[in-house]
Amino acid sequence: MRRLVRFITPYWAHLAAGMISVVLLTGTQLFVPRYAGLTVDEIIRTRSLTVLNRAAVVALAALGLRSVLLYGQLYFGLFLGHRVIADIRRLVFQRVQRWSLDRFAGWTSGDLIARSLQDTQVVQSALLVGLLDFFGTALTVAGIAAMLFILDWRLALFTLIVIPLLLTAARLFGHEIQYVSQRAQERIANLASLLRQSFGGARVIRAFVQEEREIGRFLRENERTFHENLRISQLIAVQVPIVSFFTALGLVAVIWRGGGMVTAGEITAGTLVSFLAYAGMAVEPATTLTRLYSGIRQGLGALDRVLELLRVPEGVSDAPHALDAPSIRGDIRFRNVSFSYDGLTPVLQNISMEVRAGERIAVVGTSGAGKSTLMNLLLRFYDATDGTVEIDSREVRKVKLRSLRRQIGLVP
Repeated sequence: MRRLVRFITPYWAHLAAGMISVVLLTGTQLFVPRYAGLTVDEIIRTRSLTVLNRAAVVALAALGLRSVLLYGQLYFGLFLGHRVIADIRRLVFQRVQRWSLDRFAGWTSGDLIARSLQDTQVVQSALLVGLLDFFGTALTVAGIAAMLFILDWRLALFTLIVIPLLLTAARLFGHEIQYVSQRAQERIANLASLLRQSFGGARVIRAFVQEEREIGRFLRENERTFHENLRISQLIAVQVPIVSFFTALGLVAVIWRGGGMVTAGEITAGTLVSFLAYAGMAVEPATTLTRLYSGIRQGLGALDRVLELLRVPEGVSDAPHALDAPSIRGDIRFRNVSFSYDGLTPVLQNISMEVRAGERIAVVGTSGAGKSTLMNLLLRFYDATDGTVEIDSREVRKVKLRSLRRQIGLVP
């Protein structure tokens, strides 16, 4: 979660407002069952209709306040999610735009698009928005636990028997969901890359009658993506009923033990009503908590994929003491230049060439001989492995990239 802090910090006021709304909302929800229990005892004791009317007014006021606070939680949570994701997408786009061409060699366009759009969407829905929900739900569960012990610590101990089971289920399923989610996001990236290639190369595909081959490739990748997402759904589908069963088990234990305590006169009927209300309130939050935890683990997997783009070095960049180039005349010189794209296979070896300003020349060679590479080195899309590239007797490494490229025209 520390990875998100630097993105959330600029909007601490919205986060604080959202958390305050959550705290007050939780307090309002915890107030109602206790008040209901006290009201039951008072009605049994006094048989007064006034007490019932007062309880109805208080309940309506509590519901109205709950609606206002719920609006605050949702608004600030959604604002935070949209704003932070917009910032992350901006940083990712700026970073990728500043990459030198060699950095694109290890990435497909589909993967870059998927990480910039699909993965960030998962981070927003499963992590950022879910984070505030998780905080509110966890606070509700903690508040319910506190109220149970305040009402009767002996009865509260019956609810603790399911806690280790719930925590174990959340931990086991959470790690597996994060792992499978990362694989699913990679599959989606592969699918996006395949679609881009297929749509972009429509003319070539039809010219070589490769439509069925492309359909087959898509169907295979689509099925792999389906099975990865199905695995996530299976994990969640197993997790939720297990958590619900364990929670209901604790509730049954409370009813059995609490009924006996009321019969024995150890607690009042109102106390049991409050206790059962709190125990019933815990069922949904406990289930929601494990679901949100699984979502957060899924969001963390997507966040890792997004932040990986921000960790990629920019590659070719301005040297520390680079200068703006004066108006370029056009004298070009390659001095003993060698270059390799992968660091292993040489594309150029010890190339020397001079072109004077105003000359018109054609560089001729077979495909892969290095013709385009010469222009790539001149514009510093890549840096030569050995040797120097000069323009107007100035080494291109000592010229600012923006100044250099703005004065050279390139027709792809």
